[in-house]
Amino acid sequence: MSQANASIRAQRILLNLSLISCFGLAQENVFNGGALEDYLRCASVEWSTAYERCGHPLQIPNSVLHPLNFGQTIQAIPAALPTDALNILQKRHHGFKYRTFQGSIQPSEAKLNASFYIESRCPDTTRFIRYQLGPAWEKLGSSNHITWNIIVFGKAKCTPKGDHDFSCICQHGTTECELNQLMNCVIKRLHDINLYFPVIYCIQNRRNLKDAQQHCIEGQLESAASIMACASGAEGRGLLADAGAQTSQLQPPLNFVPWITINGFRSVNSVYNLFQELCNQLIPQPDVCLRQNFFQWG
Repeated sequence: MSQANASIRAQRILLNLSLISCFGLAQENVFNGGALEDYLRCASVEWSTAYERCGHPLQIPNSVLHPLNFGQTIQAIPAALPTDALNILQKRHHGFKYRTFQGSIQPSEAKLNASFYIESRCPDTTRFIRYQLGPAWEKLGSSNHITWNIIVFGKAKCTPKGDHDFSCICQHGTTECELNQLMNCVIKRLHDINLYFPVIYCIQNRRNLKDAQQHCIEGQLESAASIMACASGAEGRGLLADAGAQTSQLQPPLNFVPWITINGFRSVNSVYNLFQELCNQLIPQPDVCLRQNFFQWG
């Protein structure tokens, strides 16, 4: 058996075991006929639409265990749940990381907290903003059930310099630090993501600070002079250091940019299909989500 086939077989075994654990199904029910295919198809949808998608409801257990590996293929329960109803634990079992949910598990109109850790000159971040974050925000930005947070730091490093300043080094050089500082100043001055996201989108991957100033700041914002002064001074470096302090709180620690979390948990799939991941966790799903078929099998 080839290494690739062995890996696929191992994944299928884990999926089967996970389905038994999550849904409380007897082993013969899972492996007989098309039951396994049904539950694989339904594993990542919320409870309210499980019946519509599969033709039969999924059981809602009081305690479930599902793997976070393989891009979170299986979600036994919706990720958007009231925190007072859950006791969330993380542990490792045979080298894989698991999440344990205990408590009363019922669908609710919980709010998602989506955070995006980016850096201005990172090619992966540029692709993500252009093809994932931008389109997702355009469709879901008006939703009252999502809080959007953009943290601009990435893999930079800032050290104190005197009492009120910092010296920062960024992964893609000095220009990236300047643009990162500019983004942080824009976020601070404009506050509202509806105002600052279009500016962040414009600044991303600009050649340098002057290029960003000409195309994204001057003539576009009333606070242009204040923002540019912030970006090129100690205030901008301080804001970058603050973003670094926020980034350092991530668990597991950031080792890739962009880094996305939804309700505090890293979402690897969001790098490649953010809109789908947000829709999957919104309860109830807005019409814009229901109009799109998310299941892609290859």
